[in-house]
Amino acid sequence: MADQRAKLFASPAEPTPEIDLSSFTPKPASKPPEKAVDAIRATTESAGFPSREPAPAKPPKKAGRRIWRTGRNVPFAHKVTQACNDGYYQIAEAQKWTMGETLERALAALQREMKKGQS
Repeated sequence: MADQRAKLFASPAEPTPEIDLSSFTPKPASKPPEKAVDAIRATTESAGFPSREPAPAKPPKKAGRRIWRTGRNVPFAHKVTQACNDGYYQIAEAQKWTMGETLERALAALQREMKKGQS
């Protein structure tokens, strides 16, 4: 049977010969040795190629959950820099103020400062 090739376009009247595939086995999966991977990584880093592996993600700093019943029900949302946002939350947490109370106090302080400048 190994001496004959299977006919690709055999007529339906001709029986197709049975092909013995028992001698074929899949190759075992092979991984490159760890030393080779390290050598490749060192070579590419020394050549200046950037790594495609993602940088470890830093978990985002979550602001603590704040539930206070203050009667403040008007939303106030503006875009600020990250430093401004961090400073705002830092002040609120240090003083144990709500976000609305922190904003109201900041506004009152700014108004006092502006009045001093006018007098």
